[in-house]
Amino acid sequence: MANIIDPKQRQTQHERILAWFDNHASLTRWEALTFLGIWEAPARISELRKQGYKFHTQLENGTSESGYPFQSAVWTLDK
Repeated sequence: MANIIDPKQRQTQHERILAWFDNHASLTRWEALTFLGIWEAPARISELRKQGYKFHTQLENGTSESGYPFQSAVWTLDK
């Protein structure tokens, strides 16, 4: 069975991000990819900022499974 979405019910990536914040306090790049199907979340956040939405970015430190340190953005939306 194919995973077909009715074109009339599709949301844009911007709409999916904004809808995410209806039920969640923050969004990470991993969540955007995994749950929203958005590969380039930083670009979409930037576009939404240009439209007037106020996002706060917090960088969090982590360590990869291979032991390498990294930083990851966590976005919150000012409502």
